Amino acid sequence: MKVLKIIFMILLIILVADIIYIMSGQKKETILTDSVALLKIEGVVLDSNEFIKTMDKYKNNHRVKAFIIQINSPGGVIGPTQQIYRYLKDVKVPVYAAMDSVAASGGYYIAAACKKIYTLPGTLTGSIGVMLQLSNFKELLDKIGINVTTIKSGRYKDIGSPYKDISDDEKMILQETIDDLYSQFINDIKDNRQIDNETLSQYADGRVFTGSKAVNLGFADKIGTAEDAFNDLKKVLGNPNLKLYKHEKEKKIIEKLFDKLPFKVRSLLGDEKFYYLYSL
Repeated sequence: MKVLKIIFMILLIILVADIIYIMSGQKKETILTDSVALLKIEGVVLDSNEFIKTMDKYKNNHRVKAFIIQINSPGGVIGPTQQIYRYLKDVKVPVYAAMDSVAASGGYYIAAACKKIYTLPGTLTGSIGVMLQLSNFKELLDKIGINVTTIKSGRYKDIGSPYKDISDDEKMILQETIDDLYSQFINDIKDNRQIDNETLSQYADGRVFTGSKAVNLGFADKIGTAEDAFNDLKKVLGNPNLKLYKHEKEKKIIEKLFDKLPFKVRSLLGDEKFYYLYSL
């Protein structure tokens, strides 16, 4: 009963937070002069819908001549990450990336879709790879006398279940999936960056490296900030009068709380997905 009360309280808090957020509304502003729109991607990427919806609004505004995507993210779930990547690839005006403190794994994946990548010298980037972490509660459940019975339609339907030990053939299946997802990551980098295969093979092994090293290796183009990207865009577009319009998005309370949870805690809460993610 105590557990049910806790779950009920959490759901109630989430509901109230969402109602407050909806009632507060979004600040609506109109771009009245030729501008470069700056949008941010922050925290773990769990969803792509809101970002794409916001981009659509600015993309259809004839006053927006280019975009800067400021990234401060360790990456996230593969589906939303790839959706954002493919969306940015199809934008007709120039899109530059400005990597902030962290733009690793899926954060770098998104940056790779942009025409040019700016980075701070101390930005943590790279971490190119795929990760799946599975929890196993079997030994704990055995000790307290709880048995879980699974009725399934196929041999591998409960693959990765926390209620049983994983078999060697299940590990092999998951490894094949991870290898496929990794190949997709690598191929998308190859499509956008002029990086030789030897360098890509050496540094796309999950390791993290700095922004300055990223520039030296060809993973990024230039040391600089979003402001530097904006100044260069004014020159590229031949319009010194461009304004920088910064879109500010207020996160929902529940998003802020979830972002602060360590990755391992989210995994224990059942957040077991394939990730392009750099995890400290």
